[in-house]
Amino acid sequence: MKIQNSFDKTLVDFMLLHGCFIENPGLMTGKAGLVLGLFEATYIDKRVEIEEIAFDFLQEVLAWEFKEYSFKRGKAGVVCGLLYLIENGFIECDFQELYGAEFKETLCYVKKLDIKKTNVDDCIGYIIYLFVIKDKITISEFEEIWNILSLILDDYCQFIPKNPIELRFFYCYAAKIFAIYNLIDNNYRHYLEKPLNSILTIHMHIQENAYICINIKFAFQLFRYSKICKDNALFAQSQSLMKTIFHNSVINALSLEEIIDQFYIIKQLYNDEDRPDYVESIYKQIESLFTYNNLISTQSVFHQTKLQSLVALESGIPKFILMRNMSNLGVLANHRNEFLFI
Repeated sequence: MKIQNSFDKTLVDFMLLHGCFIENPGLMTGKAGLVLGLFEATYIDKRVEIEEIAFDFLQEVLAWEFKEYSFKRGKAGVVCGLLYLIENGFIECDFQELYGAEFKETLCYVKKLDIKKTNVDDCIGYIIYLFVIKDKITISEFEEIWNILSLILDDYCQFIPKNPIELRFFYCYAAKIFAIYNLIDNNYRHYLEKPLNSILTIHMHIQENAYICINIKFAFQLFRYSKICKDNALFAQSQSLMKTIFHNSVINALSLEEIIDQFYIIKQLYNDEDRPDYVESIYKQIESLFTYNNLISTQSVFHQTKLQSLVALESGIPKFILMRNMSNLGVLANHRNEFLFI
């Protein structure tokens, strides 16, 4: 079964209906992310009003007066979202005219980050922001910002997670850092070598203490990393880890975000014709989830997910649509900037 055939326009209608109630402009948690999802949906759903409403929502984001600067909730994320829309031809405009003042404001804020008050989650968001805007700033500005962010990252990488909650967050953050390394140009990868080496050391320590990682995103990004570095031992280890996680997956026990991640990773790893049986079974279960009946069912993962999260790029329907397009648009997908989806 092709995902195109099972795509339900009701998902788009759901975003259109509930987008009006989003109370923040952020990229990952608010209206800017919904805008990306709606513009991407126009590749599948050709109704003219979708693009019109997406543009209206975008106007709301641009007019929003707020002083939040983070990647997830603030102006750093809006900057990245706008560049994505422009670079992929969804809107035609001059970025500097549209959001240049806010871009400059955000850049100044990031240069003055308080290291002690910036958590690792926001730090990773600013790292994504930095690599997205690198061609719009000087190398000295890049270095200035990186020096601040690297101190926060290095400090976190000294921390050894010990309990299940700490381990869960560690692998979540580690997956994102590996993903950034895997996506950036080779000329910039040396910036992340130190934190990655620290993460690998911690990962090995955790394994020696008999904890098994269950984060499929981490396993997948470790797999990608091993191929880039041509590390055969790490390649085999990451393959084994992915297989173990897939074998033990119970779709009904996963969050919507985890389900979407599994869908995307399966599409990246295998063609429709060469999926192992255990992976094909997971894939078909995921396909069957994104239907009208599941959207309204009180027993489905949608019902168990908060409305705000359902329409958020971080973990909801917009993420599914973007991931789907990344996997299915062929040559076009090669031009997509995956930074916004890690």
